[in-house]
Amino acid sequence: MTTEGHGFETEQRAAFDAWLRTVKMLATGAVADGSVQPTWTTDAVAATLTACANGIQLSSLIYSNYVDMTDRLRWFWTMIGPSLFTADAFTALKL
Repeated sequence: MTTEGHGFETEQRAAFDAWLRTVKMLATGAVADGSVQPTWTTDAVAATLTACANGIQLSSLIYSNYVDMTDRLRWFWTMIGPSLFTADAFTALKL
């Protein structure tokens, strides 16, 4: 997990940067195909999703040693999904 570094070393920054680039690439496709609400930019989607995922990972590690990770991710997508995705795209998610 990216959040399991020992600080903010170059290696950890490289992992975060790679993850951000990957999510931005996926977000670009989702914006282009109309799955994302038109109010959101690719940069906003990528930055928000990576930040939230890191928070979810860290919270799950601290509180349950990752036992509740799936629940936390499901709650996140259930909460944020309707604001991020179009209705059809959100319905297609398998939460």
